Amino acid sequence: MSRVERAFLVLAFVIAALAPLSARADEPDVEQAREHFERGVALYEEGGYDAALVEFQQAYELAPSYRILFNLGQIYFQLNDYAEALRTFERYLEEGGDEIPAERRRAVERDVATLRERVGTLVLEVNVDGATVLLDDVAIGTTPLEPLVVDIGRHVLRVDASGYRSDTRRITVASREEVELSIVLESGASEVAPEEARSGGGSARAAALWTLGAAALLTGAGAGVAFGFAYDADTDLDAALGTFPADAGVVQSARDQLRASALAADILGGVAIASAAAFVIVLAATSDDDGGEERAEPQPEARLELRPGGLAVRGTF
Repeated sequence: MSRVERAFLVLAFVIAALAPLSARADEPDVEQAREHFERGVALYEEGGYDAALVEFQQAYELAPSYRILFNLGQIYFQLNDYAEALRTFERYLEEGGDEIPAERRRAVERDVATLRERVGTLVLEVNVDGATVLLDDVAIGTTPLEPLVVDIGRHVLRVDASGYRSDTRRITVASREEVELSIVLESGASEVAPEEARSGGGSARAAALWTLGAAALLTGAGAGVAFGFAYDADTDLDAALGTFPADAGVVQSARDQLRASALAADILGGVAIASAAAFVIVLAATSDDDGGEERAEPQPEARLELRPGGLAVRGTF
């Protein structure tokens, strides 16, 4: 049946569906159901199938009627939710029985035949009763489950149970295929969800960034102080060498002070640069993870080298 034909049937069915509701309009729930039903029809005509579905579901909850099941089945069909459309139409035929006009029954039976070509069956066995079963992130019940009609295509099935590790499977269902799946849940604490794992990793990296940043700042400041001492020692050495006659003790003391200050400045400067380089590496790794994609760009790297004049840092940034 084409979408135009289905839309025509929905509109043709409005009067028949509203008649029993109008007859009981003195009941508050029925009056509300009639309002939701009419709003659903209007939304259906406008192509707002998701919103129309909500309105028809609300109408059915307030005043259950097999007539409303017809409208729900049509919307599920429009939304390509074939399994739910099939279940709804079958309920409609069963609950409506002889009250359904022959022509409409034949039309719905044709839809049912079409839908059966677009679904398969999932037979699931789980070693734990009461486990929650989710199909494509939607809870479909708890174990044990009756064989379940599902849309053809690829699906993600997850089974959760308190005190057991979650089990996730990817399944493919073909037309009219019966997929049998047996899952044995293992005892133990549930695995950390990917979001929680990323959150924990993010906290660790944040702490590392704070530590490396603080180390770079402190050692950089220390290197600056040591450089100041080295500058003063160099000035004292020049003064001692410029004095005639030069005092060998004063010259040697100034020279030792210069060497010690220069070495301290080199070491602290090297540690500061290494800390800064490590900070950049961790920051880059964090940015890559946040982006959700692997990048082929070269990562920054740095290494310390001991040279005759002190420490040096080599690498790419």
